[in-house]
Amino acid sequence: MNSCTDSACEDVAVARGLCKKHYNSRYWRATKGVPPPRVAKTCSSCNDRAVAKGLCRKHYSAHRYVTLFKGRPASARRKRAARDHELRTLYGITYAQYDALVRRQRGLCAVCKQPPRNKYGLCVDHCHKKGHVRGLLCAGCNTALGVLERDKKWMRAALNYLKAALPT
Repeated sequence: MNSCTDSACEDVAVARGLCKKHYNSRYWRATKGVPPPRVAKTCSSCNDRAVAKGLCRKHYSAHRYVTLFKGRPASARRKRAARDHELRTLYGITYAQYDALVRRQRGLCAVCKQPPRNKYGLCVDHCHKKGHVRGLLCAGCNTALGVLERDKKWMRAALNYLKAALPT
């Protein structure tokens, strides 16, 4: 590789026999006059070298953490807003409609009539073909219904097996 043709520079030549630094400085002189002098910025808190927004690395990270959470809604409200967005996007219902379904079912699964056994609550059961919401199920019933719904022949065979296995 060629080195920069500028005196006392041993960097790799990028364009017209000059390194990037010297090529850019000559471009500035030729097209826009003398480039503005580079001023080393210092942190407004401790006078170290500034990284962003006039702050050093240490103070910028603290500033970013404070401003990131400043004025944000409470954690429960953020979670509810996220759940509301998820319900609207996936099932076309609001959080209020989901809450009404939970109250109508008294917080119990529509199939097994048991409360949910996980921390996430009841799953929204919906028709994949037409998209309407049928009710709320616990995770176990939702998974079982999803498996049964896919293959009607398998569902009939499993039902026959269970009937045959009943003690007489």
